Amino acid sequence: MNFTDLSEKNRKQLHEEILSHAQNIGGKNAFLQMIEDIRENGAGLLSEKSTAFRFDGGNISWSKSIYKDTLALLFEAVKVDGDMFDGLKPKKQKSTLNMLKTLKPVIIRVKPKNMKDGEGFTLSIVETDLKDNATISLMFKIIFFYPIGFAKEALAYDQ
Repeated sequence: MNFTDLSEKNRKQLHEEILSHAQNIGGKNAFLQMIEDIRENGAGLLSEKSTAFRFDGGNISWSKSIYKDTLALLFEAVKVDGDMFDGLKPKKQKSTLNMLKTLKPVIIRVKPKNMKDGEGFTLSIVETDLKDNATISLMFKIIFFYPIGFAKEALAYDQ
Protein backbone atom coordinates (compact mmCIF):
# COMPACT_ATOMS: atom_id res chain seq x y z
CA MET A 1 0.00 0.00 0.00
CA ASN A 2 1.15 3.51 -0.76
CA PHE A 3 0.25 6.53 1.32
CA THR A 4 -0.92 8.34 -1.83
CA ASP A 5 -3.42 5.51 -2.51
CA LEU A 6 -5.41 6.52 0.58
CA SER A 7 -8.32 8.92 0.33
CA GLU A 8 -7.76 12.54 1.36
CA LYS A 9 -9.78 11.96 4.54
CA ASN A 10 -7.80 8.83 5.46
CA ARG A 11 -4.46 10.56 4.78
CA LYS A 12 -5.41 13.44 7.06
CA GLN A 13 -6.65 11.10 9.77
CA LEU A 14 -3.54 8.92 9.57
CA HIS A 15 -1.28 11.99 9.61
CA GLU A 16 -2.91 13.23 12.82
CA GLU A 17 -2.71 9.80 14.47
CA ILE A 18 0.92 9.14 13.56
CA LEU A 19 1.92 12.69 14.52
CA SER A 20 0.25 12.25 17.91
CA HIS A 21 2.12 8.98 18.49
CA ALA A 22 5.39 10.60 17.42
CA GLN A 23 4.89 13.51 19.82
CA ASN A 24 4.20 11.06 22.64
CA ILE A 25 7.62 9.42 22.33
CA GLY A 26 9.82 12.43 21.67
CA GLY A 27 9.00 13.68 18.19
CA LYS A 28 9.15 12.66 14.56
CA ASN A 29 12.80 11.66 14.62
CA ALA A 30 12.30 9.45 17.69
CA PHE A 31 9.33 7.76 16.00
CA LEU A 32 11.25 7.11 12.79
CA GLN A 33 14.28 5.88 14.77
CA MET A 34 12.02 3.42 16.60
CA ILE A 35 10.78 2.04 13.28
CA GLU A 36 14.36 1.74 11.98
CA ASP A 37 15.41 -0.13 15.14
CA ILE A 38 12.50 -2.53 14.66
CA ARG A 39 13.52 -3.09 11.02
CA GLU A 40 17.06 -3.92 12.09
CA ASN A 41 15.74 -6.62 14.44
CA GLY A 42 12.91 -7.82 12.20
CA ALA A 43 9.22 -8.13 12.97
CA GLY A 44 10.02 -11.59 14.32
CA LEU A 45 10.97 -9.87 17.57
CA LEU A 46 7.27 -10.19 18.46
CA SER A 47 7.78 -13.92 18.98
CA GLU A 48 10.45 -13.35 21.64
CA LYS A 49 9.58 -14.83 25.02
CA SER A 50 10.51 -11.62 26.82
CA THR A 51 7.55 -9.70 25.31
CA ALA A 52 9.70 -6.58 25.30
CA PHE A 53 12.04 -4.76 22.97
CA ARG A 54 14.35 -1.90 23.83
CA PHE A 55 15.17 0.69 21.19
CA ASP A 56 17.37 3.78 21.49
CA GLY A 57 14.55 6.06 22.59
CA GLY A 58 12.57 3.74 24.87
CA ASN A 59 10.93 0.35 24.92
CA ILE A 60 8.08 -1.57 23.40
CA SER A 61 6.21 -4.26 25.30
CA TRP A 62 3.27 -6.45 24.40
CA SER A 63 0.81 -8.22 26.65
CA LYS A 64 1.57 -11.84 25.70
CA SER A 65 3.95 -13.95 23.65
CA ILE A 66 3.08 -14.56 20.03
CA TYR A 67 3.97 -18.01 18.73
CA LYS A 68 5.85 -18.39 15.47
CA ASP A 69 2.96 -20.11 13.63
CA THR A 70 0.63 -17.24 14.62
CA LEU A 71 3.28 -14.75 13.52
CA ALA A 72 3.60 -16.52 10.14
CA LEU A 73 -0.17 -16.19 9.60
CA LEU A 74 0.06 -12.55 10.66
CA PHE A 75 2.76 -11.94 8.01
CA GLU A 76 0.36 -13.31 5.37
CA ALA A 77 -2.54 -11.23 6.68
CA VAL A 78 -0.49 -8.02 6.62
CA LYS A 79 -0.03 -8.40 2.86
CA VAL A 80 -3.80 -8.27 2.31
CA ASP A 81 -5.53 -4.91 2.00
CA GLY A 82 -9.22 -5.34 2.67
CA ASP A 83 -11.00 -8.56 3.56
CA MET A 84 -8.46 -11.17 4.63
CA PHE A 85 -10.91 -14.01 3.99
CA ASP A 86 -11.52 -13.37 0.28
CA GLY A 87 -10.35 -16.33 -1.76
CA LEU A 88 -9.21 -18.41 1.20
CA LYS A 89 -9.97 -22.10 1.39
CA PRO A 90 -12.06 -23.19 4.42
CA LYS A 91 -9.07 -24.65 6.29
CA LYS A 92 -7.05 -21.47 5.75
CA GLN A 93 -10.06 -19.35 6.80
CA LYS A 94 -10.24 -21.23 10.09
CA SER A 95 -6.54 -20.78 10.84
CA THR A 96 -6.75 -17.07 9.92
CA LEU A 97 -9.79 -16.63 12.17
CA ASN A 98 -7.97 -18.38 15.03
CA MET A 99 -4.97 -16.11 14.49
CA LEU A 100 -7.21 -13.04 14.74
CA LYS A 101 -8.85 -14.36 17.92
CA THR A 102 -5.43 -15.02 19.41
CA LEU A 103 -4.09 -11.55 18.56
CA LYS A 104 -7.24 -9.55 19.39
CA PRO A 105 -6.41 -9.10 23.10
CA VAL A 106 -2.72 -8.27 22.50
CA ILE A 107 -1.89 -4.68 23.37
CA ILE A 108 1.42 -3.10 22.38
CA ARG A 109 2.76 -0.35 24.63
CA VAL A 110 5.43 2.08 23.49
CA LYS A 111 7.14 4.13 26.19
CA PRO A 112 9.90 6.70 25.74
CA LYS A 113 13.11 6.30 27.74
CA ASN A 114 12.75 9.80 29.13
CA MET A 115 9.27 10.55 30.47
CA LYS A 116 9.82 14.24 29.56
CA ASP A 117 9.55 13.15 25.92
CA GLY A 118 5.92 12.08 26.33
CA GLU A 119 3.63 9.52 27.82
CA GLY A 120 4.00 6.94 25.05
CA PHE A 121 1.09 5.23 23.35
CA THR A 122 -0.66 1.91 22.97
CA LEU A 123 -1.99 0.12 19.93
CA SER A 124 -3.75 -3.10 19.08
CA ILE A 125 -2.71 -5.57 16.43
CA VAL A 126 -6.29 -6.37 15.42
CA GLU A 127 -9.00 -3.77 14.89
CA THR A 128 -12.68 -4.62 14.69
CA ASP A 129 -15.51 -2.50 13.43
CA LEU A 130 -19.21 -2.51 14.21
CA LYS A 131 -19.90 -5.14 11.53
CA ASP A 132 -17.66 -7.68 13.31
CA ASN A 133 -15.03 -7.44 10.59
CA ALA A 134 -11.49 -7.80 11.81
CA THR A 135 -8.46 -6.28 10.16
CA ILE A 136 -4.83 -5.81 11.05
CA SER A 137 -4.31 -2.32 12.48
CA LEU A 138 -2.81 0.11 9.98
CA MET A 139 -0.64 1.68 12.70
CA PHE A 140 0.69 -1.79 13.58
CA LYS A 141 1.49 -2.39 9.91
CA ILE A 142 3.27 0.98 9.66
CA ILE A 143 5.43 0.37 12.71
CA PHE A 144 6.29 -3.29 12.13
CA PHE A 145 5.94 -4.04 8.41
CA TYR A 146 5.55 -1.17 5.95
CA PRO A 147 8.61 0.54 4.46
CA ILE A 148 9.76 3.49 6.52
CA GLY A 149 8.92 5.78 3.60
CA PHE A 150 5.22 5.25 4.35
CA ALA A 151 5.66 6.64 7.87
CA LYS A 152 7.74 9.54 6.53
CA GLU A 153 5.02 10.45 4.02
CA ALA A 154 2.34 10.27 6.70
CA LEU A 155 4.35 12.48 9.05
CA ALA A 156 5.16 15.02 6.32
CA TYR A 157 1.61 15.15 4.93
CA ASP A 158 0.41 18.73 4.51
CA GLN A 159 -3.34 19.16 4.26
